[in-house]
Amino acid sequence: MGSPLVTSGALAICPHGGRIVVTSDARVFADGAPVLTMLDEGLIAGCSALAGDRPNPCISVRWTGLATRVLINGQLAVLHPAAGICLTGGQAPAGPVTFVAGQTRVMAV
Repeated sequence: MGSPLVTSGALAICPHGGRIVVTSDARVFADGAPVLTMLDEGLIAGCSALAGDRPNPCISVRWTGLATRVLINGQLAVLHPAAGICLTGGQAPAGPVTFVAGQTRVMAV
C-alpha cells in the first residue's frame, strides 16, 4: 500500500504550532495543488519555540519522507505521513511536521 503525495495545499504545522507554507513550481497536481518534491522549500511562520527563555523558532523544513519511484521535475516526490523535520535558524532539528489536512486520493510508494 502506498502513501499519499503531499501537495502545496496541505495544512501542516511545526511541533510548536507554527504554520508551514510551501510553494512549488511542479507541473504535477493532486487535488488541484502542485505535488511537493524534495527541493521545495517549506517555510514556517508563527513558531513559539523557546531555548531556555529565548525564542528559538522553527523556520524551515527538511523533507524526509520521499517516494522511492515517483519523480516530479526529476526530483523525488514528498509523501505523507513521514514527510519532514522542522529546523531552527541554526538548522537544529526541532521535531516532525504534523499534517492537519491534505489530499488522500493520489498515492505513491
